[in-house]
Amino acid sequence: MGKIERGQHLPNLALILKLAGALSTSPGGLVEKTAEMLLDGD
Repeated sequence: MGKIERGQHLPNLALILKLAGALSTSPGGLVEKTAEMLLDGD
């Protein structure tokens, strides 16, 4: 997780699905929120 948070690793689809399940959200919602944060510069 740390490497993903620091931008040192890009998760593949399987990992996105696992993360979404662990966070009780949809994979699309997870990707959408990430895109919003990147576009806002956060």
